[in-house]
Amino acid sequence: VRTEGARILDLCAAPGGKTTLYASLAGPDGLVVANEIDRRRASVLADNVRKWGTGNVAVTTCEPRALGDFEAWFDVVAVDAPCSGEGMFRKDPDARGEWSEGNVKQCAARQDEILREAWRALRPGGTLVYSTCTFNRDEDEGALERMAAWAGDEIAESEETAVEDAWGIVCGRVGAFRTFRFYPHRTCGEGFFAAVARKSFDAGGRVRAPKARRTVFAAVDRKTAGELARWVRNPGGMRFAAVADTCYAWYAAQADAVRTLSEALPVIYSGVALGQVFKGVLKPDPALAFFDGLNRGALPAAELDDEETLRFLRRQDIAAGGLAEGMNLVCSRGRALGFAKRIGARVNNLYPNSLRIIKQ
Repeated sequence: VRTEGARILDLCAAPGGKTTLYASLAGPDGLVVANEIDRRRASVLADNVRKWGTGNVAVTTCEPRALGDFEAWFDVVAVDAPCSGEGMFRKDPDARGEWSEGNVKQCAARQDEILREAWRALRPGGTLVYSTCTFNRDEDEGALERMAAWAGDEIAESEETAVEDAWGIVCGRVGAFRTFRFYPHRTCGEGFFAAVARKSFDAGGRVRAPKARRTVFAAVDRKTAGELARWVRNPGGMRFAAVADTCYAWYAAQADAVRTLSEALPVIYSGVALGQVFKGVLKPDPALAFFDGLNRGALPAAELDDEETLRFLRRQDIAAGGLAEGMNLVCSRGRALGFAKRIGARVNNLYPNSLRIIKQ
């Protein structure tokens, strides 16, 4: 499956483990749209996307139907479907207590709806990945059989996937789908089911997106753009704009796509938040410290020892001696952690309160 430069939809994305993997695989020319219908879980997802720092993800929070309206838009669609969670029984007593036959049927019906929207969003020739963390057939092979009944010849075989016998994965097929079962007594980890297939090149359908409902991005003036440009390593490959009172950057290859998404759907985070500009100078957003494309030459860097690093991550006071006057990039073992501003003998710790270490 081609992932570099691809447009990938992670339709059930929280808390973000798969999203961050897809973002690394897609690279700066690609785009990952990570969706989570639950607003609280979507907030956690957005936090993890910020910390990952690839700058090529848009986090949405909407029903799958809204993303299905972006017809034939995506090269890869991944559906890690809400399920009855039988694969979690060994490690999570709550999962055992929540299970019921009725819940299995409810999950299966929901999965069928999600797969229909995922298929609409997938371009001809694109790849669908379906997965659950449950064992029962209704939610696994049964979901694929029900999909085959309505999708028919539009489903084609994907590329062969090499699987070593020593891995303990049980491989199978459901029509054109290749399936992979992970049992906790055979593989390292909890229970899991995955399947992969391709949308036939002659499936038809044209690329279509919903009409814009709102204007989200505001252009920045030339002076502001110049200030923003000095904070990123490749300003020529970025596009800058303001959303509310915060300036953002997006990779040029997918900036128009992110704009189209943002004008039609609730996008709670995308690209990289650069910060706010006051009197021509950027006050950096904490997310900028994590960004892969940060230009570290834009400001002094302060390398902290382990003890001071913990103080910084707890949002406690840190010593001023190792910091330059003004804004500093705070680093530990070469890794950027956030920002701090020295004002004489005092240091303002700008690490986000929401991320601070509360317990050691």
